[in-house]
Amino acid sequence: ELKFLRSQMNPHFLFNALNNIYALSVLGSDKTPEYIQKLSEMLRYVMHDSVKDKVTIQEELDYVQHFINLFQLREDGKMNIRFTLGEFDRQKEITPLLFIPLVENAFKHGGLEDTENSWVNSSADVVGETLSFKVVNSLPRNPTEKDAEGGIGLENIQRQLTLLYPGKHEFSTKNDGKAYEALLKLDLS
Repeated sequence: ELKFLRSQMNPHFLFNALNNIYALSVLGSDKTPEYIQKLSEMLRYVMHDSVKDKVTIQEELDYVQHFINLFQLREDGKMNIRFTLGEFDRQKEITPLLFIPLVENAFKHGGLEDTENSWVNSSADVVGETLSFKVVNSLPRNPTEKDAEGGIGLENIQRQLTLLYPGKHEFSTKNDGKAYEALLKLDLS
């Protein structure tokens, strides 16, 4: 069950990333090799590292950062996306691919194509033995049909947490009509 839950890389993201990198190559951009490398590292992580029981927090955060960088290619980095990291020991280990469904969800439902009014803020920090990963996104002014669809990402993460961190996690979401927040806390002790 865990292998199945972890194996769900979003093919739509992969398709878009490849098309964006292709566009860079057609334009003769110096950034093409860099983005091919980022995508390669993401695929390695999903295919090899994510099958491990644990990865370092740094490896998980690198995956999220690569995802954000490749996503921003769509609008030449004009999207209002912030990723803030506190000062903490990033060599502690966690289960792989716990953060990305929260980020994917924010990008999917945050209306980021409206580069002037939309935003996504994510952060990671450790206080004591508690890791907090939070993603907050604006809600689109005119929700589309996709915003009403229920996806498997949040259910997937809740199931993994129940299996892997019984009694050692908190996962909450809230929607105030203007923004959507997902907060994951893990007891690392």
